[in-house]
Amino acid sequence: MTTSEFDLAHQRAARIGALAELDEVRLVAVNAELGDPTADGPYRIQVGINPSVTQLENRLLFETTYRIEVRGVGEVMATELNCRYLATYSLPTPEEQDMDDLVAFGGVTVFRTVHPYLRELLHNLSSRLGLPSLTLGVFRVPISAPQNIPAKRISGKGPSPKKSATPRQPAPRTRAR
Repeated sequence: MTTSEFDLAHQRAARIGALAELDEVRLVAVNAELGDPTADGPYRIQVGINPSVTQLENRLLFETTYRIEVRGVGEVMATELNCRYLATYSLPTPEEQDMDDLVAFGGVTVFRTVHPYLRELLHNLSSRLGLPSLTLGVFRVPISAPQNIPAKRISGKGPSPKKSATPRQPAPRTRAR
């Protein structure tokens, strides 16, 4: 990502960030399975992310599904964790927001909001599965900024009953300590 793309993504995200207030972060679903109980460390953690955003009147719903694979020496699967988080934000008005701005806000702000919850979940569940308490690394912003999209004012088009998109994000790689 170039500096100008990075700046554009942050400008787009700032348009929503200036309006949105975080209401809550919920763990919607979780499934953890122990793989090979003999898998030895050091462990490699790979995270897959599948986000979506929906606008319902003056509420923004950012739902993100995570798939975390923990592999030991020889790429032996130690555990797999699948979970889904819902971050809900309020807007002051039901005005329809630009989808590119919402996607940028999700990539720049929402992932950073949810990441500590995901880190705690992995830390807790890995120890309950009999593995060392694993620490998920720092979240790296994996967005691809929209290209050649001019900045535009948000027009008052009125409320949108539902607006949804599912952008794909590359999976950041982190190492367990």
